Amino acid sequence: MYQFDFGNGQAAPGFIPVSAQSAYSPEKGFGFDDSSKVSCTDRGTNDPLRSDFCIPGGTAFSLDLPNGTYEVKIITGDDLAKTNMDVRANGMLQLYSFGAGAGSYNEKTFPITITDGRLSIQCLTARTLPHINAVIITKTAYHVTDDKTTVFLAGDSTVSDYEPGYAPMAGWGQFLDDYFTGDIAIDNQAKRARSAKSFVDERSLDTIMNRMKRGDYLLIMFGINDAGPDPARHTDPYTTFQDYLRIYIERTREKGGHPVLVTSQSKRTFNENGVFYNSIGDYPEAMRQLGRQMNVPVIDLNKKSIAFYNEIGVEATKNVFMFLEPGESPNYPDGIEDRVHFQEYGANQLARLVTEEIADLNLYPLKRELKKSF
Repeated sequence: MYQFDFGNGQAAPGFIPVSAQSAYSPEKGFGFDDSSKVSCTDRGTNDPLRSDFCIPGGTAFSLDLPNGTYEVKIITGDDLAKTNMDVRANGMLQLYSFGAGAGSYNEKTFPITITDGRLSIQCLTARTLPHINAVIITKTAYHVTDDKTTVFLAGDSTVSDYEPGYAPMAGWGQFLDDYFTGDIAIDNQAKRARSAKSFVDERSLDTIMNRMKRGDYLLIMFGINDAGPDPARHTDPYTTFQDYLRIYIERTREKGGHPVLVTSQSKRTFNENGVFYNSIGDYPEAMRQLGRQMNVPVIDLNKKSIAFYNEIGVEATKNVFMFLEPGESPNYPDGIEDRVHFQEYGANQLARLVTEEIADLNLYPLKRELKKSF
């Protein structure tokens, strides 16, 4: 195990201190690639591991490691300020918008396989300056998760995990694990504001492929952000959207995995008669068409979601989407009306619809491992 305590205060017992003067050298085997960009702060609390931290200024923290599989835990937080960052390891995005509210701390772990003897971690600015309090790296065995089928999720903010500071906002991927037995693992790699194009271009799909083993599943849901004008994200439904989806399908099959297309759920859009309708343009139909062409199962969450909204009615969908009155939630003191993103209740219902489709499509072994018999 490798344990590093970042900052200019006293290092926690058993931890190696890392400060702004900790430049990488082959002799030492760890340190910042460019320590001149690093600054450190100590808040002087009684917790030596969390009291101090480093702000890396865009440079990477590198460590020489024997080849193998590792779990990397990162601790972030600040007694006085909010923290938020994106974390890349060896060039691949591992943690998106990872942080903690002022006066609180957060920690997350991700697996990585080292093949060239070196781990390079970049903590990059998202909404605030990145704070690194500690990094703990543990060697693991290759076979730890090989006995479980893993369901990987590639998607946007409506699928992704959310930090407590966003509650009650949630993505349906957060709740999918609740519907399966312990023999199925969920690896939610969905990222906020992503499209089928940007997810590939930023190498987030590479992260999934590096973890995937034969027999695993990849659920692929995009469309909302593909429709926007941003050239880094935009795709056209029947041309570039399908072209990018083919990349997911072909790479999954090359790994011996099972691709599954998921049409994007509709937004909270209804006509003057209170009837909900598709608000994702031609992207759901383009996905259905590609599924037929490439013999890929399609979870039609678009149709399922519209039917669900119409079943419960316009007013009840306020509990599905992020509709909050001022003062109803401490995270949204002024209230919010969001017709795209879900409250926890809504995200849970969308996860339920996904698992109903898994059962209807007879996707084994996933259907067998559902907790509820549909």
